[in-house]
Amino acid sequence: MHRTLRPLKDCYIVDRVIKSTRKWNANTGKAGSLDIFKLYGATLSGTVSNNELSRLLVKFDLTDLSDDFAAGKIDINSPSFNVSLKLFDVYGGQPNPTNFTLKLYPLSQSFDEGGGKDVVLFRDSDIANFLTASYVSGVQNLWHASGANAKGLLGSSDIDIIASGNLSDGLGIQNLWVTQSFTAGTENLVMDVTKIVSATLKSLMPDCGFRISFVESDENDTETRFVKRFGSLEASDPYVRPQLVVKFDDSVISHESNFTFDTSNTLFLYNYVKGNLQNVVSGTSLTQITGSNSLLLKLVTRHSASTGFEDFISYVTASQHRIGSTNVTGIYSASFTLTSATPKFQTKLRQSGSVIFDQIWGSFDGTVSYYTGSLVGNPPGSSTGPTNPKRYYVNVTNISNEYSLTDTARMKVFFFDYSSPTVKLVRIPVETPSVIIENAHYSIRDAITDAVIIPFDQTYNSTRMSADSQTMYFDVIMSSLFPGRSYVIDILVREGGQEQIYRDASPAFRVVEM
Repeated sequence: MHRTLRPLKDCYIVDRVIKSTRKWNANTGKAGSLDIFKLYGATLSGTVSNNELSRLLVKFDLTDLSDDFAAGKIDINSPSFNVSLKLFDVYGGQPNPTNFTLKLYPLSQSFDEGGGKDVVLFRDSDIANFLTASYVSGVQNLWHASGANAKGLLGSSDIDIIASGNLSDGLGIQNLWVTQSFTAGTENLVMDVTKIVSATLKSLMPDCGFRISFVESDENDTETRFVKRFGSLEASDPYVRPQLVVKFDDSVISHESNFTFDTSNTLFLYNYVKGNLQNVVSGTSLTQITGSNSLLLKLVTRHSASTGFEDFISYVTASQHRIGSTNVTGIYSASFTLTSATPKFQTKLRQSGSVIFDQIWGSFDGTVSYYTGSLVGNPPGSSTGPTNPKRYYVNVTNISNEYSLTDTARMKVFFFDYSSPTVKLVRIPVETPSVIIENAHYSIRDAITDAVIIPFDQTYNSTRMSADSQTMYFDVIMSSLFPGRSYVIDILVREGGQEQIYRDASPAFRVVEM
């Protein structure tokens, strides 16, 4: 799963002195950029140098992510779960600071974005600003310290930002801030906020957003740092607006089509009732079969009297598929390894190069069968040297011309191996099954600008494709894309330590806002 969340609100709050007037009430909620700066000695209060600065506030809508968490679609404890905050540099020729560090804190109280636009003289008074966080029911809610700078322990009632806290993960009190160093000053901001977002989803932290500023030592020294500028929610270019990028490997690979001896294989059973996944039921009371060790998979070789190959039977305990601690409705899996050195298999492998099994999914007592099918076991591929990468024809087979922002589309991908045996011409149409590839990823690219919107992710495998017994597939959450744009899909295949990229594996599709 690769999901991009958009900000609900953002602004920057300033402590500036303009024509001897302190602009603590200035608001920039509708400005096209998020400006972070620090001016030392540009103005004076009497003979004392003023230290003028700004801090950024940004809040994302976590509703969809929270729904996924509640539904068990993501496992926030998995190493593959990752959340990163991205702000994009919008350098426009202005002077920018170098060699500085920015620091992110989770906010402890919420803020109002405001409608201010003046980023020159800061004449737009609105909330949020350097003194006030929000305005609720006619009451101004002040920051506990100017500039949203009251920091302390999670759960404290008198803080603006959370510096540390106990997240009930056995690690005790830990720092909850994140930093990033900038050398040239034109880099994008990319901060790992997985810990903060995970705690928020578990309701251990308030969902108020983030405050970003120069690190304390940079704020309090005598240097001037003007001005680091990021795209805001109001930026005309949608690609430079703030993003919260969520990654999680939810891929599911069933090895029915590429079952191999001497390595771990997993088979999946999908129970569909009227097109919807539902749990298997048992007995006259229609008791749902759920949880671990709830089904039995029986693997039986097909007897061949002419070759003297005797039946082989293996029993594998199957369980309801789980994401984290949540059982997935209607999906069951069983994992096992069969050894090719088994004498019964050796005989058949020498004669035909493969072994055909019947797979029977049933009750533990063996009295009821829920599904019966077949699969072919093949020996692991061996060679005396590196193999050449296979050549595939790759096509996304079910793509629509247009999708709504609210859609989640399942894309099915067909792989044809040109090096496979020649397909014979027949009078009756036949459906050639797709090759199942263990490590294939998708990427989504703007069809006009060529900008990569969702890149291949081989670190957290959030773009890894799934496979069932017939095809490969992946889901695209269209809200991660921008409406009014056209996109194409690229496919990456990694086999034998080599990578191949197939560009334009799909026709262009458009996302619209309905």
